Amino acid sequence: MLHIVAPSLFDKPEWANESHQSLDLPRLEALSSQSDTLPSPHSYLATLSELYGLSYRPEKEIPTAAICCYADSGEKNEHTYLLHADPVYLKPDQDRLIALDCRQQSFTRTEIEQFIEAFNQHFASDGLKLFISTAHHWYVAVSGAPDLKTQPLTEVIGRNIDWFLPQGADASRWISWMNEIQMLFHHLPVNRQRESQGQLPVNGLWFSGGGALPTRIGEGFAHVEGGGSLIKGLQKLVTQRGNASLMVDHQANHAVLQEDQAGWVEALLQLDKKLKPLMRNPLVLYPCNGVAWHWRPKMKWRWWRRNKLF
Repeated sequence: MLHIVAPSLFDKPEWANESHQSLDLPRLEALSSQSDTLPSPHSYLATLSELYGLSYRPEKEIPTAAICCYADSGEKNEHTYLLHADPVYLKPDQDRLIALDCRQQSFTRTEIEQFIEAFNQHFASDGLKLFISTAHHWYVAVSGAPDLKTQPLTEVIGRNIDWFLPQGADASRWISWMNEIQMLFHHLPVNRQRESQGQLPVNGLWFSGGGALPTRIGEGFAHVEGGGSLIKGLQKLVTQRGNASLMVDHQANHAVLQEDQAGWVEALLQLDKKLKPLMRNPLVLYPCNGVAWHWRPKMKWRWWRRNKLF
């Protein structure tokens, strides 16, 4: 069985015009109208948690930072509480701050060391330690386990950060620290240098995905395509691998986050093309919107069930 996870695939963006209504998407339309529907989580992370047998509750964190760090480093530390500390540029926009993602920016080792040194000196007494496993993956280790519920940066990019700030009993302390980081990083020479070179300065860190590394999770997949460090870490954690395969397609989600209509349309067309040979066998498609589509080849004879996607 093939499991396809494609977040934002069927979510028509608010900024999309009506040109996509004429698209020829026969495989996606067949899946959405002729498959059996199954209840499924409403987010990408919750969908992966279900597929890998992680215990998930909406009010609790999924420890994506610890899982990704394990994938990056190979060090299996089950006792350290980690959070993603993603570098961002918080851009003032009237009476709000908009988060811009700096993870794909170019960083020299010297620049990274300046951010680490400034952060760790300032927050040493608070039990926080910033470290970086790769230039694009920044983490903070925490003494103790805070009561926090956070949102991943992918949900925040280009939006007012006030809608996505941490919640929980310890939220006020972490929001205060986020404000301190803005002031601390704003004055760093490395940021003035980056601006002079036309690069985004880093004036904030976005915390998410807190927790310790899970000790046990469910069954993994025999073959995986896509997904990055999170999938790599989950695959390393499983005790055994079954016969099923997993394909993760972020193309539509990336386009939605960037408000790229042409990219979103291209994502639909490309996945529809990929599905042509795949639909000769059973599969499940997860658009991460609360419903999954379970397809079996004999369902193509449900010719009377045909609906437009949008």
